[in-house]
Parts: sequence; structure tokens; C-alpha cells
Amino acid sequence: SIERKILIEILINKGKNMKKIIMILGLLVALVLTCASTIVPSKADTNVQKTLGDFARDFYPNIEGTNWNEKAITALNIFESRKNQKYVKVFSGSQVDCENFATFFNTHYAFSVETMVTLGVYPDGSYGVYFENTNNADAKIQKYKEITTKAKNLANSLKGNTQTETVNNIINYIQTNAVFDVQNYMNPDPNVHNKTYYGFYDGNKIVCRGYAITFCQLCRFNGIRCEVLSVVNKKTNTRHAINKVYFDGQELFVDTTWQRTSKTLFDDFVIVNW
Repeated sequence: SIERKILIEILINKGKNMKKIIMILGLLVALVLTCASTIVPSKADTNVQKTLGDFARDFYPNIEGTNWNEKAITALNIFESRKNQKYVKVFSGSQVDCENFATFFNTHYAFSVETMVTLGVYPDGSYGVYFENTNNADAKIQKYKEITTKAKNLANSLKGNTQTETVNNIINYIQTNAVFDVQNYMNPDPNVHNKTYYGFYDGNKIVCRGYAITFCQLCRFNGIRCEVLSVVNKKTNTRHAINKVYFDGQELFVDTTWQRTSKTLFDDFVIVNW
């Protein structure tokens, strides 16, 4: 009958339309999956996107239990984000806080004179800590990563079965391989003298503070708390830098420059703040 033919034709057309709908839905799903694969970063992409601060956080354990570490990481991120600028401020506070932060950063996080911070006093009498400049930041960041990776690998190679063994390994390695920079020890130019604090990992000569900073960094890489102490010789009034290290339930004063250790502060020194 005519009614039956019309009904069959309607059903056929519906089937054709359904096929079209299924094809369109399939194309939409494929498109969504393609877009998702381009938006979601791979593991490699995620690593590339890490900030300089994230890089530092990954290689350095927070063993002091203080907030200086996060402030140091923030400072590195500021260095990376504010390229090609002068006097980039990264910290402000009281004179004591600024002195402590500058010392902490330059000991644990600077690794080179290009990424060390400076303590400043502003016209209004306030204190701050800043990078002198972030010129050629990309090259400096690359160098920073190379130096810290080299230092981390060295620290791993010196790791012993106990913290005591690790500390002794570090002391022996520095005393065997470090060379004192006699020529620049008393150089009044800070741009020259400050370089003697770093450079051990590249085979450069260093001064007493360079010995102390290197020892501190290698301990810290191994999860051992350590600090740099500024001291003055009671008899000669000359400045010096030593370490105090905490490991296996004990405290030890270490002077890698003069190759000696003591459970108490060396008799010829008094601790100062400079």
C-alpha cells in the first residue's frame, strides 16, 4: 500500500541520517583527542618549564627547617624573570634579617659570583638584598645549572655509609684538591676577591671562605646540616672562615683551610659578624 511505502522510505531516510550523525560524532571525538594531545605537556615538556627556583628545590633538601630556603628559591625565580636589569631587589627587612639572608643565599645558593647577592642600604635608611644585575641571564642560568649539577655529582661520589664517613670524605677531598689563592687573598677589588669564594668545582683557586662554602655545600647535598662561621684570629686580628657541621648526633668545628677539626671552637678564634 501507499502508506507502507511511505513508512519504509521514512525509515530508510532516518537510517541515512543516523549514519551521518555517527560520522560527525566520530570526527568530533578525533578532533578533541588531537587537541588534547597538543595541549597536555609531556614529561619532557614539564621539565623544560620548571623555573630556576624549582631546579634548586629539586637538588637541595631543606635541612635547616627555616623559611630561608623558600626565600632563596624566590630570589632565583626573580633573577630568571627580570632579565637584563640592574639592582634587582629580592629581599627586604631589618638589617639583621637582610644580613642573614644574604649570607645564607651566598653560602648555599649562589655557586658563582654572577649569581651572588649584595646587601644594600637605601636612601630612606631601609635595608634590602639585591642582584647587582641580571645581564646575560640565560647564559648565567645555564652556567648555574652546570656548576650545581657538577657539585651534586661530586657530593654523591663522596657519600659514605654513615654521616661521619661522608664528612671525613668531604674534608679529605677538599684538603687534597683545593688550592689557596694567595695572589687575590687581599685584593681590595670586590669583583676580584668575591670570585675567590667560588670556582672550586671548575678547578679554580679559592680563599678560606671558598673552602668553607664548598665544604658547606657538599655536606648539604648529602643532607648534613652545616654553616659557615666568620672568625677573627685573637692574636693577629686577621679574618678567617670556618665551618660548624652537625652529624650523627654531634657537632664539629672544621677548618679545611688549615686542615684541622675540633669539638669546640678553636682557641685562637673568636666568632664575628662580617
